[in-house]
Amino acid sequence: MASRDCNPRGFANGGGEDGSPPPKGCALRYAALTVRDVIGRYTGTIVGIATAQQAADAWEAGANAATQKWADNLRNTSKPIVAAAIAKQSLAISNYTASLTSGRWADALNQVGDSGVKAAAAAKSGNYGVGIGAAKPKYLSKIGPLLSYIASGLPTLEAMPSGTTAAGVARATYWIQYMAAAKGL
Repeated sequence: MASRDCNPRGFANGGGEDGSPPPKGCALRYAALTVRDVIGRYTGTIVGIATAQQAADAWEAGANAATQKWADNLRNTSKPIVAAAIAKQSLAISNYTASLTSGRWADALNQVGDSGVKAAAAAKSGNYGVGIGAAKPKYLSKIGPLLSYIASGLPTLEAMPSGTTAAGVARATYWIQYMAAAKGL
């Protein structure tokens, strides 16, 4: 039962109006629940707690149902996605560093193990081809300029002396520097 100072207006639930929560100072007095409130009727499991299988099935069903909604929302958003990600760069670095230095990252990898990584990769192997197909237009837009760049550099490479170690080093150095200049094409 609530004390009078905790419920100055005498409302049934202790708050400012009927049905509202009690004031902060009274929270502990009103937080005591009975076993019946928490468990309800005994049915062999705790009421309101799903089994692991039920939770996994609901998660999968929800994800499948939300896939189109997610794609539609992504397509229709006007929020600056890239700018928002860039703005959080320092937080990402901080969180990743904390994960590495705390040992959490290594612990997670060790819990999965090599066999777990292989099993997960095998289970998702179909995604590889799907991803390639989805990325083909982007690949085409990038590979064309790169191949043209390579073709324009080959005549110089082919005209360089060859047959000695020094010539090979010179050719390799030219090509490495030439290709490094292609960064960002």
